[in-house]
Amino acid sequence: MQDLRDCFREHPIIASIRNDTDFKYALNSKVAALFILHGDIFNLPQIMKECKKHNKLVFLHMDLIKGIGRDREGVIYLARKELCNGIVTTKSNLINIAKKQGLIAIQRLFLLDSAALKTGEQILKHNLYFI
Repeated sequence: MQDLRDCFREHPIIASIRNDTDFKYALNSKVAALFILHGDIFNLPQIMKECKKHNKLVFLHMDLIKGIGRDREGVIYLARKELCNGIVTTKSNLINIAKKQGLIAIQRLFLLDSAALKTGEQILKHNLYFI
C-alpha cells in the first residue's frame, strides 16, 4: 500500500469521469487515478483496458455504473473480472466486501450538517483501513 500512497503524493488530483470526452482527456493527462461516474457493465472491460494501457488506477462509483448490482455479488464480480482497482460507494457494507476482495474501497460521505458529520466519523472509524 506504500506504493499507492506514493502514487497519490506524486499525483494528488483524481479525475472524475462523467462522459467519454472526460475519459479521453484524462487518459492523456498526468492524473494517476480516475473515478468513473458513468458507464455500464458492457463498456467496463474496454474502460479498464484503456486505463491499464495508460497506467491509470480505476475506481468505479457503484451507485452510478449501470448493470452492476449494488450488493455483495456486484463487488465480487468486479473483483473477479478485474474491472477496477477499487470502488467508491456510500454503502458501508460494500466497503468491507471490497476490501476482502482485494479492492481499494473509498467511502463517500454526505456531510450536510453536524449530525451527518458525527455519523460519518463513526462510519469511518468502523471501516477505516490505513494505507
